[in-house]
Amino acid sequence: MPALYLLKRGLSSFRSAHESLITFNSPDTTGRVTIIDSRTLHIDHICEFTLRLQHDVKIRMDKLLYDNPLFTLHNEEFIHDDPRSRTPGYGFVDDARNSWHDKPSVLQYILSNPDRLRELSYHDETGAFHWKPGAVHARMVAIYKLQMDLFILILLSFGAPARRTELLSHLIRNISGGSIRNVFTLFNLFTLRGSFNKTSHAVLQHRAMVRIPLILVGRLFVRFLVFLRPLYSEWQYIFRPQMYSNSTHFLFAGLYRPIVTSDLSLKLSTVFWTEFKVRMSLGRFRQWMAFLFSCNRSIFRAVDSGTTSTADQFGHSEEMDMDHYGADLRFPQGLNNSIYMETARASAATQLMFGHPPDLLLALSQGADWQNGIVTLSKAIMEGRYVPPNQVIIPQSSGILPSPDLAISAHSIANIIKTDVLPEFSLHINRAIAESYGSILSILAPKQHHPQPGSLHQNIRIHAHPFFLQRLRQFRSSEDSLLGFTGAAQAEVTQLMYDGKYNVGYFAATGSGKTTPALLNSTLDQGKSTVWCLPLKSMHEQYHRRCKSYSMTCESWTRMTSPDDPPSHILVTIEKTDSHLFHDFMSRLVGIRNLARTVILRCLL
Repeated sequence: MPALYLLKRGLSSFRSAHESLITFNSPDTTGRVTIIDSRTLHIDHICEFTLRLQHDVKIRMDKLLYDNPLFTLHNEEFIHDDPRSRTPGYGFVDDARNSWHDKPSVLQYILSNPDRLRELSYHDETGAFHWKPGAVHARMVAIYKLQMDLFILILLSFGAPARRTELLSHLIRNISGGSIRNVFTLFNLFTLRGSFNKTSHAVLQHRAMVRIPLILVGRLFVRFLVFLRPLYSEWQYIFRPQMYSNSTHFLFAGLYRPIVTSDLSLKLSTVFWTEFKVRMSLGRFRQWMAFLFSCNRSIFRAVDSGTTSTADQFGHSEEMDMDHYGADLRFPQGLNNSIYMETARASAATQLMFGHPPDLLLALSQGADWQNGIVTLSKAIMEGRYVPPNQVIIPQSSGILPSPDLAISAHSIANIIKTDVLPEFSLHINRAIAESYGSILSILAPKQHHPQPGSLHQNIRIHAHPFFLQRLRQFRSSEDSLLGFTGAAQAEVTQLMYDGKYNVGYFAATGSGKTTPALLNSTLDQGKSTVWCLPLKSMHEQYHRRCKSYSMTCESWTRMTSPDDPPSHILVTIEKTDSHLFHDFMSRLVGIRNLARTVILRCLL
């Protein structure tokens, strides 16, 4: 029993991911200001701190490198890498094509400079050379602290943060008989490949991904690995031989022992408490970043490159295409251009969200102008906006326009005149002729009386629910308890439109509020549209103003009006209702249940 009790105590201490979920709050939908433990954390403060820390790291790195111009890397300098090389001990820091191989190392500089050498070493009575333990140790601590600050810079700028175990698994060199490195310089960008996640065992493969920090941060880390890490490794070989391999292969090298997850979490917690007075472990930081991403998905959708169906044309899966067909030597095994761009742009979007310059997104988009030209041409053809070379183009315009209408050409102008101008012009002519005939008839037979039709019989009688009276006052933004419908008929029509069981004919005097029932019901339609058939196009402006005053969306129907995401009110002239394009639009609107009602206004008798 005691053993079972101890087992139960141990099992009870475990919590599932759902039970350990940390929730966050924000005063707006973007999450830019997050409330954490009764304190507020603004993402602009993270950006300001990142820039300050980056500047401080550069100054300290210059000091550790003796402000020597030999130990610098220009921002435009190309860094060579062979991402598919499996040679043991190889990394981009060892590539002979890079410029630092023609320069002396920091260790050579110290040994050749008497003043620097005297600070860090001495000769004993036999003339043997020795490093000074105290001075060397102080310099190693400074290099180690610089590395941990670089870790913070990477964590705050490389996108969705990795798990702690994944951060510790980053290698800068291949290990003989072991793991392949996952730190590269791809397209001259310092890149960390994600190679560990919880789904690896379930799907029997690693989920390939990349994370890219700010370009200047990546350059600082490359400079650190190229110039300071070899000196650090040399001193580890002398004072702590067991830590030499750790310093030569791991991105984050330990000082007295290998770095563990608690070291990274403690560093992050210390920084956040010192700068923002917010408790932030590495696990909480991951959940906070997930909260920011969920609040700002539109930012990441804007840079999402998507996928293509070319793998289907080849007749095999995209994984087969990546692994066995058309292998891309620019990427390590398991990565291709699509995966690299999609995950790298997520890092770029994160940097934009925090307020950093768009340097990474610009670097990833080099050459996109040629691709975008083909994409624009394809869309223009598919949307009917393309003008063939033999078509006459109106001067001062291009064949492809970013407008929803057709490109400006002689043919498109003729179509617009035919469909938009002539019907309204004909209506005005016919009305003028009819009024002329009426005037002549009145002159010729002034005393002749024509029989007037009697009042129409009301076939349906129904009582409106009191809810509509309350809704009417809300609609009018009035708290007047005496405000009501203009008459019983208006209230009954409102109820009939809401029920949707009958086609309603509503005849009333001008200015009595014939449009009120339809406008009032449209506030209850939950995404559906009301189509208004108006006799004159000049009436559209009046209805646009009215809908705007009630905070409703309104649009005059065109070929580009979307039935899948329609506005609350769609205006169309009587002449356009005879168009087959409008018929197709209405069929689609009805088919997906986005049509609430059709209102035909002011029949001319």
